Amino acid sequence: MEVRLNEPRLADYQRAILDSPARITITEACTKSGKSFSHSWWNFKGAHFPAYQGAEYLWVAPSHGQAKMIFDEVTRIVAPLKGYHINRSDNTITTPAGGILRYLTGEKPDLLYGRSNVQQIVVDEYTRCRPEVFDVCLSILTATGGPMKLIGNYIGNANWGHILKERMAGDPQFQTFTITAVDAVKAGIMKQDRVDLARKTLHPAVFAALYMCEGSAHPLQMMQADAINDLWTNAVADGDWFLSVDVARFGRDKTIVGVWNGLRLVDLIDYTHQDLVTTAASIDNIARLHRIGRSRIVVDEGGVGGGVVDILKGCVPFNGAGKVIDATGNAGNYGNLRSQCYYVLADHVNDRAIAIDPELSAYRVDLSMELEAIRRHEDMAEGKLKVVPKDDIKAALGRSPDLADVLMMRMLFELRPPAMAVDFAARQGQKVIRERRREAVKRYFRA
Repeated sequence: MEVRLNEPRLADYQRAILDSPARITITEACTKSGKSFSHSWWNFKGAHFPAYQGAEYLWVAPSHGQAKMIFDEVTRIVAPLKGYHINRSDNTITTPAGGILRYLTGEKPDLLYGRSNVQQIVVDEYTRCRPEVFDVCLSILTATGGPMKLIGNYIGNANWGHILKERMAGDPQFQTFTITAVDAVKAGIMKQDRVDLARKTLHPAVFAALYMCEGSAHPLQMMQADAINDLWTNAVADGDWFLSVDVARFGRDKTIVGVWNGLRLVDLIDYTHQDLVTTAASIDNIARLHRIGRSRIVVDEGGVGGGVVDILKGCVPFNGAGKVIDATGNAGNYGNLRSQCYYVLADHVNDRAIAIDPELSAYRVDLSMELEAIRRHEDMAEGKLKVVPKDDIKAALGRSPDLADVLMMRMLFELRPPAMAVDFAARQGQKVIRERRREAVKRYFRA
């Protein structure tokens, strides 16, 4: 069946991206600049000239809802036309030429594997996807050597997508693009009065990110992007050794142990699908290896973590919803212990007073994303400083901020001055002395 395609009018920058000779293009673009429309057309056009019947053209978005939104837009156009087969349960559209447009979510990147006939891929909102999405998509295209185009907003210097864009600039297989509101206005895609309104009403940091592809992505972000990047190069002196442990909760599969030399994170160890007894034994073995006393091991007691705390007698339990530590007389300003520790962590990160061993670079992308997602809570009705709820962070990341929590819990020991430990030891000593005297008096009268 013959189909005639009427190519839409595209701006010069849209045409430059779509016609790029590079196998992979990475575009950070301002909101409403036409990036989704132009790339949807590119994929749609490709599926009308398939290499063979059944060749696939993928659109991958951060969530099912975002993928379906593009699928629905294309469906509305082709549904009245003959020759198109629409499968709404699978979010696929088969063109009269036999090419298959498939709209997928990147929420679980591993589920994208297993495809060998993919000709090209668009990764929509790539800066909001998990970094594994890029890895999987590149692997999928290995068989065909097809092109891939990544499009999204700028959301921070520490974002994995921005780091990838900066790192691959100049590579012959990559071409990178930055499209700002100025470019969109010149192209006639965006009206100047709308840009002016956004400039007046939005926080400067939000406007800079969404419209100019620069600056901090969110005004409530607690840790600066440059400071997060500096974590891997900061010079921090050696000190006492500590462990901070985030225990796997119900529905999660990893326990993460952070090994600290002073304020330098020197190792991250994760355990998958372990029972509590084995997890406690693993933590104890690490502590013995580094000669770390139980009083310098903090364990999150939320969920099933309380069981590990019970086994590791003498360790420090962490209850994020618990009372703050009154170390300076200003502890009443914080909503809970978790908020207090995250505010202290933010100060340490921004002051370059904490470091991460470069050998832990495998965790860099995930940890950077998690730290950027930690934000101040705007609700100050009670006059308390708070951090956004963990569920909100999970929704933004698509996972729990376990690595960030390991750093946050380490701050507990910065809030507990040495004098507190000494006082505790002294009180315990006095208690022993009193008990011994009591026993001595009992023995005297029995005699």
